[in-house]
Amino acid sequence: MNFNFDFDRDKRILELERRLNDTSSRGQIEGLVTSKQYRIGILENYYRDYESLMGKIKDYSIPQRKYILEKVKEKILELFSVGIYPLDIKETNILLNDDMDVKLIDLDGEDVKIVDENYLKEHSYIKEKSQRLLLKMEDRLLTH
Repeated sequence: MNFNFDFDRDKRILELERRLNDTSSRGQIEGLVTSKQYRIGILENYYRDYESLMGKIKDYSIPQRKYILEKVKEKILELFSVGIYPLDIKETNILLNDDMDVKLIDLDGEDVKIVDENYLKEHSYIKEKSQRLLLKMEDRLLTH
């Protein structure tokens, strides 16, 4: 659970939740924590039977790793399509179960940009950085 009293961030979380509803990651934010009618944090969904990609990837062959990474890429491209750009793409922020179902987590932090197309045109480095991080992670996971 994350606590804060930053109302701009609060609005950002509500916008994130609204945009996530149009993706397969819609169940990530479980709810908002309130105190005296003020939103003070969020609850992220707990995914039972999922493990961090960092620990689990070693159990798979290179072709299976490529398949998993394609699924990760699909999730990230889906987020891009609704204007969500994660800038903290790493193995610990990706969960995987034994059925190779992929979940992205930690989308509520400051390392996630929620923007529209006009903003992105002026700040193209946001999408480029997200793509670079994905490529670096792929390289780490396929070469080690």
